[in-house]
Amino acid sequence: MLRTFAISAALALSVAVPAKAQAQQLPNEAQVTAAARFMLPVALDGVLNACAGQLAGDTYLMTNRDRLRSEFETAAEGSFEEARLALFVLGGGTIGGKEQRAELDTITETMMRTIVEELIDSEVANAMNAESCAIANRLMQELAPLPAENFASLLGYVLHETGFSTGRR
Repeated sequence: MLRTFAISAALALSVAVPAKAQAQQLPNEAQVTAAARFMLPVALDGVLNACAGQLAGDTYLMTNRDRLRSEFETAAEGSFEEARLALFVLGGGTIGGKEQRAELDTITETMMRTIVEELIDSEVANAMNAESCAIANRLMQELAPLPAENFASLLGYVLHETGFSTGRR
């Protein structure tokens, strides 16, 4: 079930294009976790928007949306600099030399947030159906005792270990 959630989250959090498996700088687990923290509020919004018509108003996600959004937003604060490489690689970019690194360094937090929002809106809209919305609701309810930072750490660990952050998927 956690792997299914990780796959669903990765769809919501990244472009469906795998990173190139050439000699390149790859994100470490801490960077992937920072990327998860950075993307959690946006991913939550994407799931909520996609599932609004699929879930009853009294479900966990619908009744706790504002609190979850606030907690995820707080956890995301200050995560961008560490998340930058992982976000770039998750999106299919490669860092093989100074030129690509310089290009990556020009991407601002606002630019990256806009890109992530557009990708998540597109990916989540295509990936979520009644069954996946029910799964997302149940997983969020079961993981609710975790603080947002721990939730991001768990998601970062799963994404890193399953290869989503390195193109091994």
